[in-house]
Amino acid sequence: MNTVLYNLLANFYALHSADIFSGSFYDSTAATAFLFVDILQYAGVVFITALLANNYGTAHDILVSKLVRSSKFFIYTSLVLNALYIFTFSDAILAMDVQLFSGLYSLNASTQVLKIIVLVYFLALYEMLPRISSTNNFRILELPLLMHITLALSITMVSSTNFALILLALEGFSLALYVMTALSRTYGGITASVKYFAFGTLGSIFLFWGTVHIYAVIPTLSTELVSQVFNNTHAEYVDRTDALNFAAATISFGFMLKIGAAPVHQ
Repeated sequence: MNTVLYNLLANFYALHSADIFSGSFYDSTAATAFLFVDILQYAGVVFITALLANNYGTAHDILVSKLVRSSKFFIYTSLVLNALYIFTFSDAILAMDVQLFSGLYSLNASTQVLKIIVLVYFLALYEMLPRISSTNNFRILELPLLMHITLALSITMVSSTNFALILLALEGFSLALYVMTALSRTYGGITASVKYFAFGTLGSIFLFWGTVHIYAVIPTLSTELVSQVFNNTHAEYVDRTDALNFAAATISFGFMLKIGAAPVHQ
């Protein structure tokens, strides 16, 4: 079965342009399989959106149950496929380090482990959702969709190796959380959502400012290259560490505002 699966994935990989992937052919074939699992979450977002739009007149409890089951189906499928691919490519998974889309997206053993943790975490949230809904009389149709959007964006952030892609995924993630905060349509929920949005916007300003500052000092947004410069492994930029430290401090402050960490919390 492993041989059949590998041949199928190899043929699929052969249809793609060679400049999409960097790495050995075997690693790139494995990366194709794992990339498919990541894309599956965005397919889940599209499917849940269509399900919600086409069944909006259905009884509330029945529709919510359909949405939750659909989202859990995509999560379970991703977990099963991840386990299957790890078993199939067990000889190469530990050494795999493939850069996709000109270095924007990275797939290796660490990213796959983190994604499995994220999937299990969201699966636990879905399991607790009925209890939370019944306890707080919190019955919102859009909640499963918003949760799956945050899941898909979380998966993207785990593999992002470019500050621009990380910021885009983080902003989408934050917007979904702001909406979820106000879903109860209570005074407290709406007030909290507005406060989070205001502080999140301020945090985004600092995040983008720090990112632009990094690009001004080093003409790249690659997290790998920036890390190498911080570790003084690039002699070309050894005299620019002070400017990079300022940018890092700005990004850290913006991220603290974004998540409401002390001492900038309310």
